[in-house]
Amino acid sequence: MSACKKARAEATSVVSSDRLSSLPPELKGDILSRLNVEEAVKTSTLSSTWRDAWTNMPKIFLRDGNFARTKFVTLVDMVLSLHNGTVEMFDISGSKTYHDEFGRWMRMLSRIRPRSVTIRLNSGPGYRIPSCLFSIGDLRVLHLQNCVISLPRVFQGFKRLTHLDLKNFSSTDMDIQNLVSFCPILSYLKLASFEGINYLNVQAPKLKRLHVFGDFEDINLDAPNLEAAILSLAHEAKAHQSVPIAHDMESHVKKSLGDLSGIKTLGISGIFMKYLSKWCILTKFPAVFHRLEHIYLVICFWDQRQVLATCSLFQNAPNLKKLDMWDHSSSTLDQDQASIQELTMQVQLDHLVTASVKDFRGLDCEVNFLAKLLSWAPALEEVKIEWTGKTECSMVLAKLLALPRVSPRAKFNLDSEAMNTCKKTRAEATSVVSSDRLSSLPPKIKGNVLSRLDVREAVRTSTLSSTWRDAWTDMPKISLRDRNFARTRFVTLVDMVLALHKGTIEEFDISGKKSYHDELARWMLMLSRRSPRSVTIKLNSGPRYKISSRLFSIGDLKFLQLENCIISLPRAFQGFKSLTYLSLNIFSSTDRDIQNLISFCPVLTDLILTSFEGINRLNIQAPKLEYLNVYGDFEDINLEAPNLKVAILYLGHQAKLYQSVPIGYDKENHVKKSLGSLSEIKTLGITGSFMKYLSKGCILTKLPVVFTRLENIYLMICFWDQRQVLTAYSLFQNAPNLKKLAVWSYASSTCDQDQARILEHTLQMKMDHLVMACVECFRGLDNEVDFVAKLLSWAPALEEVKIEWKGEADCSIVLAKLLALPRVSPRAKVIVRF
Repeated sequence: MSACKKARAEATSVVSSDRLSSLPPELKGDILSRLNVEEAVKTSTLSSTWRDAWTNMPKIFLRDGNFARTKFVTLVDMVLSLHNGTVEMFDISGSKTYHDEFGRWMRMLSRIRPRSVTIRLNSGPGYRIPSCLFSIGDLRVLHLQNCVISLPRVFQGFKRLTHLDLKNFSSTDMDIQNLVSFCPILSYLKLASFEGINYLNVQAPKLKRLHVFGDFEDINLDAPNLEAAILSLAHEAKAHQSVPIAHDMESHVKKSLGDLSGIKTLGISGIFMKYLSKWCILTKFPAVFHRLEHIYLVICFWDQRQVLATCSLFQNAPNLKKLDMWDHSSSTLDQDQASIQELTMQVQLDHLVTASVKDFRGLDCEVNFLAKLLSWAPALEEVKIEWTGKTECSMVLAKLLALPRVSPRAKFNLDSEAMNTCKKTRAEATSVVSSDRLSSLPPKIKGNVLSRLDVREAVRTSTLSSTWRDAWTDMPKISLRDRNFARTRFVTLVDMVLALHKGTIEEFDISGKKSYHDELARWMLMLSRRSPRSVTIKLNSGPRYKISSRLFSIGDLKFLQLENCIISLPRAFQGFKSLTYLSLNIFSSTDRDIQNLISFCPVLTDLILTSFEGINRLNIQAPKLEYLNVYGDFEDINLEAPNLKVAILYLGHQAKLYQSVPIGYDKENHVKKSLGSLSEIKTLGITGSFMKYLSKGCILTKLPVVFTRLENIYLMICFWDQRQVLTAYSLFQNAPNLKKLAVWSYASSTCDQDQARILEHTLQMKMDHLVMACVECFRGLDNEVDFVAKLLSWAPALEEVKIEWKGEADCSIVLAKLLALPRVSPRAKVIVRF
């Protein structure tokens, strides 16, 4: 662990004043840009050298969230009028109206000439962007919301603008065309929720990403370097004449998409497919989409013209690998469906691997489209269908199963919700027994009856009659809770129970939220004289309780559960010869004491050690141990438990740095030392930083035993750390009968210092019995995808891989990678949950 030093500065002291004051103005501004603007301005009161430091802040972020309107206006005016440095980024957003001030702010902003401008003032009508903003020649990023865009006559363009994002805006055809075309190096363009644009003409030679969402009547794209496009038309496309085969008529597919030779991903949503199907379709494009690998589109399968427009895209995308479709039902049919349906066509989709249809209703037109896909795609592996139909799906499934498939690996994956309801029955039994019959019961049976009552109620039965006066003193089970007691009354009750009890105590259980440090030693002394079989002590208030040596003298103890305690064994400790269950939570001890406590319990079968302190090397020697749960901070661990069946191991702190020795010979192997003797293990759980610990030293060495009975592995792993990944593979190598694998992925701020060296090492193995695998907190990292790829290539019996998506980025690219992975198991399927 690294110690952190804290320095406290008082108002009357002068700490490093000269050093801070001597910083260059640019550096001071960079420091202040990490503060709230209001706080940065307040630094002007520190000293004369800091008076104007905030005026050099390179990044200005202004939010009106906690400001009154007048105060926020004053702040913006002051920042823009007094700033005299270079502004890399200016970002203002607000939920109040500032129409009267907006023009003044833009004039002051244009004089500063920022590199990036973001304006999101969403209250009231759209803000008219003044001409002075369009005079900022060095602008690289422009993000505007709720605005009116009208270009000045002398607009020369943004020669360095690469990112343009406009949302909730109004403009004209000519202004938006000129704005885009006068940005020669524009690479990202987003136009969303706009008005006033009928003909959208996008001419951008360097554009790579395009997102259009709005109402328009026509669109033309001239972007030869475009790689990803998402096009959504909000309104219903106008009616069209049915001319399925084109000659001289205009083709909307050709006009809109014909020049996108570099496109890789194409998304079509809203009513845009309806627009593309206008006029003539199935025409030959001037360029073939050789790089187009992923298409996702919203389509109405009832409209055969949309289906033919889709086939036109397929014809010109020879390398298409992934196809995602959403069925959008329509209330009207094409007026010339019959003439179009007579048209037959053949399309080759030689590289299509996966296809999916969402909102599938089981219509004949949907089934016919899937039939065409199955006959066109020789490399198809999976067709995913999300059923949303209201009718019985058995007939539709029968049609799907009967469809011929040109690909021998093609399979359907139907997603539908099924719920099983369980009925629970509750039985209550009441009995009325006469007083005389109860009074004649033997004392031990009376004690057993009373042990089902609260201790206070059990003691009160002494007032029933003379035969019940001392019955509670034979209770075999004593459970004491202080929840409804004042402290003094609870102390009196415990003292009375332990002092007057004269029978055999099978179980003693005490828990409390008040402090009893002065009384615990006395209670343990009285308890030890009763030689209970089971002891549970959970007194969680205040500092830890030191366990009296008297407790360790109870030789017949079989069950021991302690919380919030200090364990220090007496020198004469002989061990618990009958103890089978030991649970210690929130405790402190030493290496030797905890080692002796465990090893001196020869028949111990269950061991739980959680949240402990003072233990550096955890040495567990327990020949009969079957269940182990360790959760805490330690530096080293050694397990000698040949009969262990279930182990859950959690290391709280980060494992120390290690030398990179991926293949082990003479160096120490932590996998071998920690797990090498667990020949009977069936279930293994590794969480926290324990995988980091196991990856220390050398890995991938042969273990002295093979985990032939290990069927379930649960582990937490950082896929950024290749040593942890190789350690996991080392476990898999020695678990030939593994059936279920669950992995939790977590991110790390640091990576292995010798990643390159380890990545050179390749590994092949067989996981012949693995049936199910699960990866949770999946972020879409290349290392995570590679791990899934190896599982799919190593497990011939694998049936299901569940992935719980937790990534923040767009998951479409990652899903495309996953769906493209080869699988050695013909039954393997990958299910991604969001």
